[in-house]
Amino acid sequence: MKKTTRMGLVLTLIMVLCTLGPLFAGEISIMWEWEKADEDVVAFRYQMDAQEADGWTVVDSSVTSFSVGPVDDTVAYSLYLQQSYDGETWSESGQLTYDPVEFGAVEVAVEPMAERVAVAEEPVAPVVADEPVDSTDTIAFDSTFPEFEPEIMAEEPAVEEPLVQPVPVLEAKETGLRVEVSVGAGGKADNYLGGFDASGDFVALRTRLLPSITADLVYPNMRKISSSINVGLRAGLGYQGYQNGAGDAIAGFDIHGLAMFEYPINRKFSVDASVGFSFMFTGSDIHTGGGSALGVFFGPLAQVNARYKINDTWSVGMQNEVRLLFGNTFEPYELTGIVRLGVGYSF
Repeated sequence: MKKTTRMGLVLTLIMVLCTLGPLFAGEISIMWEWEKADEDVVAFRYQMDAQEADGWTVVDSSVTSFSVGPVDDTVAYSLYLQQSYDGETWSESGQLTYDPVEFGAVEVAVEPMAERVAVAEEPVAPVVADEPVDSTDTIAFDSTFPEFEPEIMAEEPAVEEPLVQPVPVLEAKETGLRVEVSVGAGGKADNYLGGFDASGDFVALRTRLLPSITADLVYPNMRKISSSINVGLRAGLGYQGYQNGAGDAIAGFDIHGLAMFEYPINRKFSVDASVGFSFMFTGSDIHTGGGSALGVFFGPLAQVNARYKINDTWSVGMQNEVRLLFGNTFEPYELTGIVRLGVGYSF
């Protein structure tokens, strides 16, 4: 009878612990926070535990956090996040996970089980055989059982605080090497100013300059001098259509190179200021005294360009140029202003 009573108490204790075990599972709230890669990001979208095409939640770029809860702290959760510069094209996903093992949520349920087995085996058969028939065994169970409860209850609040984790910053794609072809027209301001071609060595040209064509190779991202300004290089060839007083065409061919300082306004628009040097060559008919010598001119030039990206490959732009050319031994020859429209192709 004594053994039956003791075995009943042991089984009752195990059943009570198994019944109370699920009550110790905790619930938590999880908060994810992230940052914009740059100020040009216009939207984010996120999705829990999947990347279904129709399961994304789209939010404005001012929203930089997402919370979920209360949820079971023993289950793993993942958040997938993407960003966009135009609300249509999305970046690759950044992923964050909540791991219950990493944050100790699973260990809360596992640790008490090892101690329950030790308690259930405490009243060993030799001890029962040596003791008289009384209520001592029941008291032993009563005195041992409360030892489980303080340990379990003390660990329960350990995972109640929200978990805040950053999402890796998604970098914006930088533009690479590109080719630009621009066509426009200009005018010779030196026709209205004194001090140009004072020696009269060159034929007087009409004010209008048409057409003006350039083909440039542009490398915009050689170095950053600040968070928003890129230093690059612009180099190329040009053609300028002059006319003498009789209306005869005189062609001018130039080679030029400029240092470029580019400022991206956003992902689509950018402006740059460029300064450099140019050499121009013409036929021998530019000389008033005749002869077979080519006309050679040189001098500084400056440009201001505005560009709009149609996509990652094609762009259009407007170019404004001013140049000062010298002839002979540094004698001022020409001051010209030119406006061109062009198209660009990025590699």
